Amino acid sequence: MERRLACGDDKNPPWSDVPANQAKLFLSSFLQGRGYYRPTFTIVDERMVVALGEATLVQEIQTQGAPPTLLISRYWQPPGEPLTPKLLDDLEDWVRSELKATGYPCPTVTSRANTDTGQITVSMVAGAKQVIAAIEADDVPGVDPGVIRRNDAFHVGDEFNNNWLGLTANRITRKDLLLSTHFFARCTPAGAMVSQKSIPGLPRQATAGFGYNTERGPLARATFHNSRLDRTASSYTLNLQLSQRLQNFTARGEWYVLREPTRFHIEPMLQIQRADENTFEARSGKIRLAPASTFDNATYGVAFAFGPALELVRTIRGDGPVYSHIVALDGEARLMTHDFEYYHPTPRSGYALGLGSTLAMRALGSGVDFQRLMFDGQALWNVRDLAPPLIVLGMRGSVASTVIGAGPEHLAELPPMYRHFLGSSTNMRGFARDALPTGGKGALTAAYLGLEARLAAGLPAGLQPLLFYDLGKTGRTSLQLDRPLYYSPGLGMRWQSPLGSLRLTAARGMVAHASADERRGLERWVFYLSFGEEF
Repeated sequence: MERRLACGDDKNPPWSDVPANQAKLFLSSFLQGRGYYRPTFTIVDERMVVALGEATLVQEIQTQGAPPTLLISRYWQPPGEPLTPKLLDDLEDWVRSELKATGYPCPTVTSRANTDTGQITVSMVAGAKQVIAAIEADDVPGVDPGVIRRNDAFHVGDEFNNNWLGLTANRITRKDLLLSTHFFARCTPAGAMVSQKSIPGLPRQATAGFGYNTERGPLARATFHNSRLDRTASSYTLNLQLSQRLQNFTARGEWYVLREPTRFHIEPMLQIQRADENTFEARSGKIRLAPASTFDNATYGVAFAFGPALELVRTIRGDGPVYSHIVALDGEARLMTHDFEYYHPTPRSGYALGLGSTLAMRALGSGVDFQRLMFDGQALWNVRDLAPPLIVLGMRGSVASTVIGAGPEHLAELPPMYRHFLGSSTNMRGFARDALPTGGKGALTAAYLGLEARLAAGLPAGLQPLLFYDLGKTGRTSLQLDRPLYYSPGLGMRWQSPLGSLRLTAARGMVAHASADERRGLERWVFYLSFGEEF
C-alpha cells in the first residue's frame, strides 16, 4: 500500500502518476512512522531520491502531573527505540491504563516529543482518587436484575480499579452468560458511576478444539454450554475430552436454588472416565451433589464446593482391587488473586492456592475407608514490576497424602487413582509420566516444588526462554516421605502463538539419597512439547 501511494499504481490509471509534492508528503509520513524526521528529497533524472538521515531514538521519558503511584521508569522498553507516533500512542495508553488501575477513573493524558533530542514528556491530569459509587447495568433478557453481579471482582465502595472491571467482563463472557460486555466510568463528586453495556447473545454455545502433546498424543475437546436455564441464570456444561491416555465426559451444573440474587448454588456433577496410564488402566463413573459458592474482595476470589459423592471404579490393569465402590464427602476450594486470574493468558504476577479432600467412610456405605487430602499452589513475580514484564519468577508446588489403615491388605483396597505419582509436565519434568515411585504401585504421600525463571520480553517473535528446577519426594506410607530425593534441572522455551501457548522443555532426572538400583533407569533426559499449558 505504501509503495502504491508514493510511487503510483500502473493497474489503476487515475493513480498511475503521483505528483512529486504528493509523493513527498506520503513518504514523510511513512518515514516518521519509522522514526526518521529529517529526510531530504532531491530530483535526479526525473526520479525522487530520498536520503533518510539518522533515526531519532528515545533518550528520556519525563512526566508532569504524575501521582506518586505512577513510576514511569517501569515502562522500560522505549529508551533506545525509534521515536514514532505509535510509540507515543502506546505510552499514553499505558499511562492511562495504570492510572485507571490505581484509583483514577477519568485521567487526561497527553504527550509531546522533541524529535531533535529524543526526549518525551507525558502530561497528565489524574484528578482525585475515587471509589465505585454505584453501578448501572443493562437488563439481560430472561434473567432477574442483579444476577449478573455475582461475577463481580469488586464491590460498590471499593477503590476504582479498571482491571477488575475487565476481569469481571472476562468472567461473564467466559461463562457465555453474555456475548460481550463492557464497563464505562463517569466521575462525580460522590465517586465513580460505572455503567455496564452488554450484548446478551444466545444462551447455548458449542465449542471444539484440537491439540497435541508428547505425553498424551493427539488431543480433542468439545463443550456444550447453556448459561441461562432460568431467571436466576442456572446453567449446565457438557465437556468431552479425548486423548490416547484419557477419555473423559463430564456434565456439571450450577443450580441457583434461591430466588434472590446470590452466589450460593448447588453443583450436580456426573463424570465418566477411562484412564490408560503407564502404571494402570481403569474405568470409573462418579456422581456428586455439592453445595457451592464463591466470594470476592478487592484482592482475591474464592470458590468452593463440598458434598456427598458416589464413585464406581473398575481396575483393568495395575495394582488395586478389580471393583471398588466409594461413598465419600468430596470437595475442593480455590483461592486466586485477581491479578493471577486477570493476567492468566500471559502469566506474570499473583498466586493461586487449592485444597481438595475426599473422605470415604464405610459408615456411609463405602467399600473402603480412606481420607485423601491435597494442597497445591502457584505464585508468580514480575521482577521490578516492569511493564511489559522482563523477567518472571515462578514457584509451584503440591502436597498430597491418602490416609488408610496400616498394612498391605488396606493398601490393596485402594483404587489406583487415589494413589499418588510424580513425573510429568505438571510436576517432575525430568521424569517420565507417573514414573515415581518406581514399581508402579504408587505412593500414599507425595510432595513437589518447582522453581522457574522466564525471560518474558526482549527476544524476537515473542520467544521466552526459561530455566527451572524441580524437587520431589514420595512416601509409601501415609503422611510420611521416604528418603530418596528426586530433582530435575531443565530449560525450555515458551511462545505465545496465535493459537495458544507453546512450551518446549528438556530436563534431566536425577536422584539423591538412593541406591544404584533405585536410580537405575531414572537418570536421563526427558523432552516435552505442549500447547496451552502454563506455569
